[in-house]
Amino acid sequence: METGVLHTHHLIVVVYILFIALNFIIVLLKRRNALLAIKARTRIIRIGWEVLLLGTGIFLMLKSPLGLADYILVKWITMSLGIVFFILGMKKMNALWMTLSLVMFIYTYLLGSTRNILLKPEEMRVHEAYLTETDEALQGKAIYEIACARCHGEDGKSNYRKAKKLAETSLNDDAKATFIKMGKGIMPSYSYMKDEEIQVLLKYLNQLKENSTR
Repeated sequence: METGVLHTHHLIVVVYILFIALNFIIVLLKRRNALLAIKARTRIIRIGWEVLLLGTGIFLMLKSPLGLADYILVKWITMSLGIVFFILGMKKMNALWMTLSLVMFIYTYLLGSTRNILLKPEEMRVHEAYLTETDEALQGKAIYEIACARCHGEDGKSNYRKAKKLAETSLNDDAKATFIKMGKGIMPSYSYMKDEEIQVLLKYLNQLKENSTR
């Protein structure tokens, strides 16, 4: 269910961005009558869309093992402000408000994709974590938190989006490495990970399993 809601949420955000962009162009062209017509004809649909946007977002936040992680909090604040600025821009026919709204929603979409406030790609953050940390345990933990915790949870016991409970798995290291490299089902492929990064991650996964049995 979470996967379906997640895809729906992404679609709603994209459509909302396109709607903002359309109105932004109309405001720039100073076509007041056209803006008023769109505003009148789409008011109910827009409100319903915004309710769906916030509703699916709240559902995903409540279901997420990470809860109110930093990037999720920033995403919510930015998205809420984007809606407010869009409404003000429509009401005042103000290009600045519309610009701010459009920028905020584009940032919100990218933030949801990268899960990083600075919009650093996951691949870059994993490589940086491996190179920055000198201890294998810390390297594995850092990589896990970046790439795995969002579905498997910090303790490896969450099954968000039907993720396997890593703290209870009976798979050996070779099988785990294959899943990490190739992916399976809704689990994406982490083919960008280097062999040495996968090895420290596997050691951390084994540590999670040991901790769960104590």
